Amino acid sequence: MHADGGPLDGVRVLDLAGVEAELTGRTLAELGADVLKVEPPEGAVARRRPPFDERSRESLYWAAVGAGKASLVLDLASDEGRARLAELVVAADVMVESFRPGTTEAWDLGPQRLAALNPALVHVSVTAYGSTGPKAGWPATELTAEAASGRMVSQVDGDRPPIPIGHPQAYYHAGVQAAADAVVALVERQRSGAGQHLDVSVQAVMVHTLFGSVSGALLDPEVDADAEAAGLERRARRLELLPDMWECADGFVAAPLGAGALPLAEHIMGELAAEGPLDPAVAAIDWPRLAADVLRGRCDDDVVRAALELLAGWFRRHTKAELYRLAHEGDFRMGPLLTTADLVADPHLAARGFWSDIGGRTHPGPAVRPLLFDRPPAPAPALGEDRGRPLAWAEATEGRPASAPPAGPRTGSDGRRPGALSGLKVADFSWVAVGPTIGRALADHGATVVRVESSKRTDVARVLPPFKGDAKGIDDSHWYAHFNAGKLGLSLNLGTAEGRQVASGWSTGPTWCWRASPPAPWPSSASTTPP
Repeated sequence: MHADGGPLDGVRVLDLAGVEAELTGRTLAELGADVLKVEPPEGAVARRRPPFDERSRESLYWAAVGAGKASLVLDLASDEGRARLAELVVAADVMVESFRPGTTEAWDLGPQRLAALNPALVHVSVTAYGSTGPKAGWPATELTAEAASGRMVSQVDGDRPPIPIGHPQAYYHAGVQAAADAVVALVERQRSGAGQHLDVSVQAVMVHTLFGSVSGALLDPEVDADAEAAGLERRARRLELLPDMWECADGFVAAPLGAGALPLAEHIMGELAAEGPLDPAVAAIDWPRLAADVLRGRCDDDVVRAALELLAGWFRRHTKAELYRLAHEGDFRMGPLLTTADLVADPHLAARGFWSDIGGRTHPGPAVRPLLFDRPPAPAPALGEDRGRPLAWAEATEGRPASAPPAGPRTGSDGRRPGALSGLKVADFSWVAVGPTIGRALADHGATVVRVESSKRTDVARVLPPFKGDAKGIDDSHWYAHFNAGKLGLSLNLGTAEGRQVASGWSTGPTWCWRASPPAPWPSSASTTPP
């Protein structure tokens, strides 16, 4: 990889996507790809989407999603425009589009035709429900995509209908997922020479973001939906006594009173007791059991409310910065709710060089920051500002012999098609969710992922509901199973010299390693030796 070119240096991307997948091209551009945005004569819809710059009236949405791209105007309703697009397809490595199913086929530019023009092309289609199935042709919006995924069901109170996510997320998730899928397909192309058609469903992407929540319901298909809803409503009413958010002197902080609340609550009550005697009933609250007692109705609600009033008064006396320092020093589960102004002034983000100046505007840094490539993308182009891309693409392919069709998909000794990442060995020392999600994604694409755990410190995810059947052991959590499917397991005590020696000696073998702190334990009998 060239230090200035980025991981995708030399990869040519045709971006025909609408708002459903504008972030795909932007993400690939951040990684160094050469992205050419193909727009109709009136320009992409994203150019007219709010919010707008108060001075220039330019779309800030377009400034964000269009960064790093060049622009080429083509009227795909004309024969000439479609012929020009076909020429560009021959030169491209990736093509991204989000037309309704059947649109490209009507232009004689469907997946089969594109594969004939360029057998090595990675063709990415992003649609609301996928290109097949009874709902494939249904119209959709950001809101209906969230609703169709089950996302909004988890955002309901007993006294009002479900609500959407505060800021639209379905199309953003789908765009980034499509970019990740394209990268995996490019890896496969390096090995087999074969391009492929990626059929990305916004609905399916959003279902995936719910992780174990949705799929956990499949463990018991006989669940009475009405009874379950009534139970959730009763639980919601009880949870009103367990606030997660607290008003402070200059905003709000998140400090849940559920599991793990004991250290912070004891600290606050200690300070309050030093200021004067507490009500004996409040002082006698069993904080480690508070969450369970509240949910099961085993406590005096009036006493709990009196304690919450004391806690609320204490929070209002402190600023977000003071509370954040206290959380860090005392290892408390508490964090400030930062506003946009807070984020821009955040010294941590500044120290990491997170913010970039792109075209005179401050933009967030890249979601993926390769160590050898840290260059902000060019500003979003004006309509038709092609920046010489079409000519450069034509020159790069001029005189190049037509590529022969690939020999076909690779097959392993068992006759099955191996994943794009087959042969990659991953040592997974992470736990709970974030790190295991990465390992799960790599395993899904064929990598050999070994989960390293220890019986001395059980992974929190192993005790999270829902559980399979009536069992509630450390091997029965559906949450854990979802994040770690496809992996192998190694039980290793890193608190011993012998364990660390095995880990350090083995870590020279895998070709990729994700390390999170603290390392995850695994007291399961399903251990295996590393490959």
